[in-house]
Parts: sequence; C-alpha cells; structure tokens
Amino acid sequence: MRPSSFSLIPGNRLSPKPRPTWRDGRLYPVDFSDALCRALFVQERRSIWLTDECAHAFALDGRLIFEKSGGPSAVGFTWQEMAAGRGAVWTHNHPRLSAFSVDDLQRAFEVQVAELRAVDPKWIYRMRDPDRWPTDKWAPMMRAIGTAIERAKGEGITDVQERNHLGMTAAANAVGMAYSRNPWSPPLGLLLVIRGWLIARTHLRSGAQPHLA
Repeated sequence: MRPSSFSLIPGNRLSPKPRPTWRDGRLYPVDFSDALCRALFVQERRSIWLTDECAHAFALDGRLIFEKSGGPSAVGFTWQEMAAGRGAVWTHNHPRLSAFSVDDLQRAFEVQVAELRAVDPKWIYRMRDPDRWPTDKWAPMMRAIGTAIERAKGEGITDVQERNHLGMTAAANAVGMAYSRNPWSPPLGLLLVIRGWLIARTHLRSGAQPHLA
C-alpha cells in the first residue's frame, strides 16, 4: 500500500490531491492502488446508466470480488457475499440523486468496508472509518443524522437529499469518520441528471420513500 493521499482534517473532510481521471484523490482511493482506481473509474461509469441499483465489491488491489444487482432503490446480499466482501471497497449506483441510506451505513458496519462509495448522476459519495466501524459508533451516528436533518428542515432546506447530505456530514463529524460528496463528470451527465429527476418523480408518485428523510 502506498502512502495515503487523503487524511482526516478538521471537519473530517477528505483532503484531496487533484489528479486527472482515476488519479483524482477527491473521487478515487489513490492511497490504495492504481488498479483499484481504474476499476472503480470504469465500473462506476457503467453502473450509473443502470435503472436499478447494482453493487460491486473490490479488493484493494483492484480485483472484483463480486457484483450484485438489485431493485430501483436497494440491493440485497447473502451472508456469503458479505463475508467475501469484508474489508473491501464497496461501490454502488443510485439512479436518482441520493446520498447514502441508513441501509448503506448498516452494511458498511457489518462488513467493515475499507471505503463505502455511491455514485449518482451528479455526485460521488465516499465514507471511511479509521477505526474499522465499531458498533459503538452506530447510535451516535444515527442521532447526529436525525438532529442535522431536523435542523435543516427548521432552516427551510426543502431538498431532501441536501438534508441527507448534511446529515451524513454531521454523522462523520460526530464519530471521527471521513465523508465527502464531490461532483464528477460521467458521460452525458446532464442526460443522467434529467433521467434521475424523472425517476425521483416516479418514485414520489408511487409512494416510495427517499433514503432518509
């Protein structure tokens, strides 16, 4: 493993070393391996075009451990898959604009991911825990998320996913994790954003709930 190029700094934001393509430390885990960054670069640009969520677990050397397709807003895993992906980098797509869900965080705790990732049409989300996701961080994370979301509502922030992002930021700050949300440029990104907006409208009309609140 090469020396880390991202670290925890005040506010627990990722400290980037801007690089082109898969070597951009804001978007990819450049402290692990070039092979992993390339694999994520390629796979996430494929996955973002799927209309259902699809998860991939990668070893730190870039080897694909498994991939699993799910539905419009979730992917289920077997215990065998979770055991195989323990300590790996987990990434998945969100067809509409969406921050991490509580289910995403729960999976990260269960398998102690090296990095939890999600991509939507506009953002790449990343989260790491230098303490390897101990269970005693779960409750304070949930409290921080709930408090931040309620505060955002009180401040008049109407965008659900912006509130959820603020909740994730507060949770990371509360328990010493590293979290970031950075813009990326998938091919035909504007078309993806429009498609994501249409998917979100369809979910709202059908009564589907957003990932958090």
